[in-house]
Amino acid sequence: MITTEQARAKAQAKNMLEWYLQNKGINTRKNFQCLNPNHNDNKPSMAYKNNYCHCFSCGAHYDIFDLIGVEYNITSETEKFKKTYEILGIDVEFKDYKKEYNNTMNKIKNNIQAQQNKINKSYNEEQQEETSINITNEIEQAHNDLLNDDRALQHYYNRGLTIETIKKFKLGYAPAGHNKLLINYPAHQQQKGTENYKYILPYRDEAGIYNYFMAENKNNYKSPHDSPLGKESKYIKIKGIKEPLYNKYYLQDNKSNEPAIIFITEGIYDTLSIEQAGGKSIAIGGVGYNKLVEEIKESNGNYIFILLLDNDTAGKETANKLEKELNRLNISFIRANERLGKYKDTNDYLKFNTGAFYEFIKNLITEAEEVYKQSLREYYKTSILNDVVNFIDNIRNEAENNKSISTGFKCLDSMLDGGLIAGLYIVGAISSLGKTTFTLQVLDNIAKAGTDVLIFSLEMSKRELIAKSISRNSYICSMQEMGTSAGAKTTRKLLDGNQHKNFNSDDEAILINAINEYGSYAERIFIYEGVGNIGVEEVKRVVENHIKNTGKKPVILIDYLQILAPYNERYTDKQNTDKAVLELKRISRDYNIPVLVISSFNRENYNTEVNLASFKESGAVEYSADVLIGLQYSFMGDINKQPEGQKRQFIQEQLKKVIDEAGKGGVVHVDIKILKNRNGNKGEQPIKFIPMFNIFKEY
Repeated sequence: MITTEQARAKAQAKNMLEWYLQNKGINTRKNFQCLNPNHNDNKPSMAYKNNYCHCFSCGAHYDIFDLIGVEYNITSETEKFKKTYEILGIDVEFKDYKKEYNNTMNKIKNNIQAQQNKINKSYNEEQQEETSINITNEIEQAHNDLLNDDRALQHYYNRGLTIETIKKFKLGYAPAGHNKLLINYPAHQQQKGTENYKYILPYRDEAGIYNYFMAENKNNYKSPHDSPLGKESKYIKIKGIKEPLYNKYYLQDNKSNEPAIIFITEGIYDTLSIEQAGGKSIAIGGVGYNKLVEEIKESNGNYIFILLLDNDTAGKETANKLEKELNRLNISFIRANERLGKYKDTNDYLKFNTGAFYEFIKNLITEAEEVYKQSLREYYKTSILNDVVNFIDNIRNEAENNKSISTGFKCLDSMLDGGLIAGLYIVGAISSLGKTTFTLQVLDNIAKAGTDVLIFSLEMSKRELIAKSISRNSYICSMQEMGTSAGAKTTRKLLDGNQHKNFNSDDEAILINAINEYGSYAERIFIYEGVGNIGVEEVKRVVENHIKNTGKKPVILIDYLQILAPYNERYTDKQNTDKAVLELKRISRDYNIPVLVISSFNRENYNTEVNLASFKESGAVEYSADVLIGLQYSFMGDINKQPEGQKRQFIQEQLKKVIDEAGKGGVVHVDIKILKNRNGNKGEQPIKFIPMFNIFKEY
């Protein structure tokens, strides 16, 4: 969005381009030297017309804003306008409307957030004056009152608890009830009717400070329905303070390598029962499992949990949810609430069969320790100790199954230390140099030697690939039988049935021999056609299926990388290519097979010697490939000998010679360059290419 003032200024500036050029000493009535800094213009090739200047050699096309952007190295459109108006002396208020819009939206968001914060603050102040209180003195008093009251102590004894447990966890008794214990904290007292809640179950934090408690009804009603008035529950809480996890500090104590073994229960008495039996336990109480999961995430400790929730429907449902969360967090656990058998919970078990309960808890702790030891054993199996011990023996035992696979070209095999082994090989070249022809000949050679090959052709049809192979064989047969290529057939002639009518008896004989030769190893060649519908997952599926059905590991060819089906439609081309390369590398590793992939080159590298940067989307290609093979015309080895301004002309002249020679069925000279070899040497070898008959020949 621009104002009328800005529109007028823009039009005025555009009309001043000729004036600007003339002030730089340029005669706009005739061609002048190109203003593109990247164009070495020896012959003036730029002209001015209708408020634009255009170069007929490099294609540069500038208005005044573009030109000033080039001259001052400015890429931002806004900054181009500002600089142009400054140079031309045009006064205009230049507003950044996007910035204004963002500022306005941020103000609105801040106002909304401020209003929400105000509401939240008001709500929190109303609901809760304090988030934490220190009631350590009150808990000490309640504990002393308990120890001095035998009748009150009997309440806890009836729960199966010993005096040692009572003292350790500061269980208490408030003779006047819940609210009297909070007399110094009136905001946290409950409404009337708290006199019967005398038994105090205190919570302490990691610092040993008591900051919360549950008060239990002296009448021990299981639910409000059991009370005389139908309204007294078993427990009441402190008003205005969120109930924490009981024994939450266990989640903050452990940062050691050896995991803490922690029981998870629902009620406090269940946790106290386990503590008395020698375990560590946390009670989730009315908090629920979500709070526990949050605390586990925040603590980032090392744990093995033993789930001992109530042995009823609700307990089992909670255990199911907690089990799912612990699996998601990759935390070890043992689910044991179903092992309670006839007992509803651990406190029931303690009360009615104390000795057996102690043994039960002891066995669960031993089981958890064994879980840890087993996980440790499994982890140490991933160390390379066993690999080192058996390294040489394994290499020698696997030698028969891991022989190098010859490519059929001695010059290439010598650079690859014998041929192909398991790994990712990427072959690249400029368009029409023979990438598919070369790799297809390699795979035909491999199939002829007895190894299965899978070809995923994403550009050419199966018929075209077969015709290429038969064309090559016809050349070989013709040279063997006639001493010339007169009987050889091009791909075009093979695919055009009308031309077959002109074949003489010699042609037919050579064709039959070429087909018979191809048929002698064609059963080991499997071609899968695709047009944008074959991706790495399909490649993996086909490889798995081939090994399953034949028991043989094949060599793979992908033709070509950039037109594999995208891994994710939302990814950029580069992201999809990177992902494809990584997954193809994984296939070569997981199945221990060679995977050959054809890749196109970047256009900007067509005029340079082949190098790592030549590979399109070269990041993942360069780093993930085990071997990078580049093909180039041999004359490119002389490109750097040419004067800088004559390189393009040299290439064009040489390409014309190549095309003329190829059209006559002649030899084109090509270099095979190993640009990267993770497990061997790099190198370069010349080879002869006869494009007309789809064949590469060694010198």
